[in-house]
Amino acid sequence: MIFISLMVLVLNLTAPPSKYPEAHIEYWQTENQIPITWVYQNTWQGTNKLELRIRFNHGRKDDSKLGLTDAVFSLLMLDTLPLSTSSINQRLSDVTTQLTYHVSNKESELAITLNSEPSFLSASMDILIPWFSQPDFKNRTFQNWQQGHIPYYLSNKAQLEQKLFPQANNLPLDGVLDEYSLTQQDIQQHYQTLLGQIDKITLAGNINGVQEMQAYLAQLTKNAAYSPTPEANNTAQRIGLQTQVGPQLLQSHGAFSFNQVNNAKEWISLQLWLPYYLSQLKQASAPSYVQLHFESSPQQKWAWWSIQHEQSPLLDASKPEGKYRQDEYFSRQVLEDSITSFSQDAFEQSLTRYQERLTNYTQSPSWWARMASQETLALEEQEGLTLSQWNESYAEAIEDLSFKEFNANIRRLIMTSSLQELQQRQ
Repeated sequence: MIFISLMVLVLNLTAPPSKYPEAHIEYWQTENQIPITWVYQNTWQGTNKLELRIRFNHGRKDDSKLGLTDAVFSLLMLDTLPLSTSSINQRLSDVTTQLTYHVSNKESELAITLNSEPSFLSASMDILIPWFSQPDFKNRTFQNWQQGHIPYYLSNKAQLEQKLFPQANNLPLDGVLDEYSLTQQDIQQHYQTLLGQIDKITLAGNINGVQEMQAYLAQLTKNAAYSPTPEANNTAQRIGLQTQVGPQLLQSHGAFSFNQVNNAKEWISLQLWLPYYLSQLKQASAPSYVQLHFESSPQQKWAWWSIQHEQSPLLDASKPEGKYRQDEYFSRQVLEDSITSFSQDAFEQSLTRYQERLTNYTQSPSWWARMASQETLALEEQEGLTLSQWNESYAEAIEDLSFKEFNANIRRLIMTSSLQELQQRQ
């Protein structure tokens, strides 16, 4: 019996790691009730990459003045340490820490990549704790930023977002003048507002001392407060087209939304379909360039694209760029066809490629941090795909997803009735 037990132990120790490992997940709360999720794997022991995500349930739609949240995070990345003229990332570079941020219609996120070795982590927190609790928004920096800043609300993406989520974007786009009238006091007050609207903190990676990390997070969030995640926004139910007058299509931009993802197979189906949809956009448009972006948050997912159409001296109706006349959609038929035209051979090839990529993704703390913070729901009792459900089921889902299931998933997920398109013509 002892010999058999030893053999089992040796086999376990020498077995290769799983292609799709199941992560360990732990939960706790700070004293001010902010929920914290820690994701880690046994294979990360001895590594030093630690991802920290702080998510705020405040996005652009919640701004009292257009551009407030974008402005706060943009300025936060500058010289917001007292008596410093260097950006926060420059100050953190010596301790191998880096900050990025993301602002969306629904929420905002501050992403921090840390070195979890005790000496580096301690030095990083010595900078981050006072900076996050009370950043110094300097007057001259604010004035310089304001003079050179291009408001988000002038972009095509902003117009698409307003059309796609109309109830969440009820401020007129000409309110962009509000952004030019922001004051330093607006920035300072809004940052304090954001500190009271944290709905989740995510950690992914190896932690050498859990109690020390808990103490750091308690200090980091001492001036912050928990605010629950709001419900998803209503999406446009009727397709829409805005087009300029002109015979030749120069640029087109579009957006559409997805229904709620409920399980791992649906999530994987989207990852297979999106590259295929991009390829169909390219074939249909004869583009100088084409970009497709997938916007994801726990409450809603949507895609938007931009195309620079190839121009010819003489407009030839037989060419792709000549097919789309005034007041005609470029993308409606492309979207509808992309839902039904994915062949089984193409599906199997795409699935095999994605299986290989997923093997690499799941080894990365950054990937797990995104899954926990942006791709899955925060609360286990919510309807939809939660982190624990993903963690427990994705390995089987990626191996067992069938072509029939893929087709059913895509037909359910893609909201063709929400399509919004903008065209620029001459």
